[in-house]
Amino acid sequence: MVEDDATTILDAIIIGSGLGGICQAIKLKERNIHHFLILEKENDLGGTWRDNTYLGAECDVPIALYSYSFASADRHYETFLGQKAVLDYIREVSDKYRVTEHIRYGANVEGLSFDEDSCIWNVRVSGGGKYRARFVISAVGQLHHPKIPDFPGANQFQGEAFHTARFGSRNIDHFVGKRVAVIGNGASGIQIIPPLQKVCKELHVYQRTPSYIFPKVRLSRAEEKIIADFPIVRRAAREFLRMFAEGALYAAIKGEAWAQFALKKICDTNRSKVKD
Repeated sequence: MVEDDATTILDAIIIGSGLGGICQAIKLKERNIHHFLILEKENDLGGTWRDNTYLGAECDVPIALYSYSFASADRHYETFLGQKAVLDYIREVSDKYRVTEHIRYGANVEGLSFDEDSCIWNVRVSGGGKYRARFVISAVGQLHHPKIPDFPGANQFQGEAFHTARFGSRNIDHFVGKRVAVIGNGASGIQIIPPLQKVCKELHVYQRTPSYIFPKVRLSRAEEKIIADFPIVRRAAREFLRMFAEGALYAAIKGEAWAQFALKKICDTNRSKVKD
């Protein structure tokens, strides 16, 4: 157990226990640095995968790529993992590498100051707690902070209104027979709309700009199991996805004509399938 009284000088403090914070902790331990803490403002780890519980929430990146290179998601066969499965994966990795014992929950960092004479960081958390460390590593996220536009007249709306990042404990039964409007068509909009349309009396989607989306290619159960069970196949699948993401997609972002042409063809094909 790491000592964490105000007089102890830690080697490092990591802020946040999402995927980034957990990874940083593991890398410190690999370098035989164990005298560190992870300060987490909530009462559980997982970051955005702990907080975003809306209907249909899942990772839109194949798990072969959306996982640590040193800790593949061996027991998760699905190509795209749902929110709960991703959170389970984070917990499994944290337990395997004994990161959990370094986490201090309910420690919301409220201030940092650096003492130039001692070269020590002073960290202040909610409730008056204080920590000292040689290094501070920020692994804070932003996807659980709602972006709520200031719509004129929004305060006059008499119905229930909430952001997907504040979905809470609601479930599918909450929306049965209701008239629902979804504003926005980002990742959370794309994911929550399909389950809603199955149960709502009416569902209206308001979007500023239509999205171009790739078809979600799901492997068969047998193919997913082969990838999960055989390390060499799993590594090959990860490398293929990495080369595609960092090759074709990055090339398109940089403006290379061949990559932009290929992506446009894919997008045009998708658009041709949308009837309305």
